[in-house]
Amino acid sequence: MKVQPPVIVVHGITGSVLRDVYPTTPEVVWDPGIEALRWRPIKEFHRIAMHPDDLRFEAVEPAKIVPSHAAEMGYAEFIRELRSALREDRGPTAVVPVFPFAYDWRADNRVVADQLCEFVREVIDRTNLLKSYAKEKATTVDLVGHSMGGLVIASALAKGCKGPNGKPLVRRVVTIGTPFQGAVDAVIKLATGEGSMVGSPQHSERLAARMTPAIYHLLPYFEGALAGHSGKAIFNAKNWQESIVESVADFIRTHSTDPRNSNAEQRMKSAWKYLRERLEDGRSFLASVNEEDPSAALAEPGQWLLIVGLDERTAHRVKLAADGRFAFDVESQEYRGEDGAPADVDAWRDNLGDGTVPLHGAVPEWADRDSVVGVAERDFGGFLGVGENLPFRKGMTLHAALPLMNLVQRWTISFLRGARWGDLWGRPLPGLPIDDWMSPVAGARRELYGYQKP
Repeated sequence: MKVQPPVIVVHGITGSVLRDVYPTTPEVVWDPGIEALRWRPIKEFHRIAMHPDDLRFEAVEPAKIVPSHAAEMGYAEFIRELRSALREDRGPTAVVPVFPFAYDWRADNRVVADQLCEFVREVIDRTNLLKSYAKEKATTVDLVGHSMGGLVIASALAKGCKGPNGKPLVRRVVTIGTPFQGAVDAVIKLATGEGSMVGSPQHSERLAARMTPAIYHLLPYFEGALAGHSGKAIFNAKNWQESIVESVADFIRTHSTDPRNSNAEQRMKSAWKYLRERLEDGRSFLASVNEEDPSAALAEPGQWLLIVGLDERTAHRVKLAADGRFAFDVESQEYRGEDGAPADVDAWRDNLGDGTVPLHGAVPEWADRDSVVGVAERDFGGFLGVGENLPFRKGMTLHAALPLMNLVQRWTISFLRGARWGDLWGRPLPGLPIDDWMSPVAGARRELYGYQKP
């Protein structure tokens, strides 16, 4: 059989442990993991905030914050399952290496995309040193991205990820819960600190979030994200509440060494400039991963599996309140297939999502909606139907838990192998007749709307 390429798993935002390596003994400053089934997060926001004069460095010096490894909580089991299943039919001594790609999730995703392409080249070289690849060398990799990791992948391919011979280095891609057109949750995080996409819903996170370039790459890009406005109005700084700019100005007062920021008026000008630049950067980044199809740059063009979460209460629209502050639209309940669903159930379900990324933001402009794979909370199996990995599931959104879902793992394995692996089913997007759903893997079952047991 044709050799299975090595696989790289690209985590989402906050998905790697960050360490400060300047202390004599490096110190962990960010770790969302668990210990003995009890939450033991390390989240030192004041130490990971970026400097207002230079976003390459931290505001509190001396410090050098670097990614250490992918978080155990969300990705260890997923990676182990891929390593086991992808080598299954190649013999007991076969090895299919699956590499986690740990990156600094605070950084500009374009910079991270370049780092990913370099890592792709390294992974191919490392893989070809394995005996199981002695007869047929690996020339490409497969990429799997969760959440913002999918944006990193799309950016890498949009920029071109090729070898010296000009041939593509990536064969197939799977993205899971990726906010290709952004998420209102990112606005919530910037405005209040309470969003769930980055870290945890804590008011104290908002200032560090405002100084984090990557979060602006997650802002809602889809039409109608800002109620009463058309187009990409969320990226217009004039539509943002002034209290956000005032807090950035105060951060500049505390940390900037630029003499031009010595007075309050100039600090406000600098803060408005900072916000305008970050918003424009977010808009241009999302345009780069939406306006052209990155799947065309694959060694197997078009071989891109999109998995999205459905039917959870999710913030899906921003409003400007009378006092100039942001307000957020969230549907009142999840969709569980009850008889009491509204008559226009498809429009209602369009305003739901995976608890973090609304369906409006989960599907890129270039995607064929007929082949998007939807999964829902009911697709978690496990003991008495309460969900596999119950200790991990408690307190997690569907978005965060997607890599833990056995069904998502089976879809990923099946797509990379090119053949169905285990019991496989998927849900079409709202409004798509079930018979029109085109499974990306032959033999997968279509599931009806709602939560009928598979």
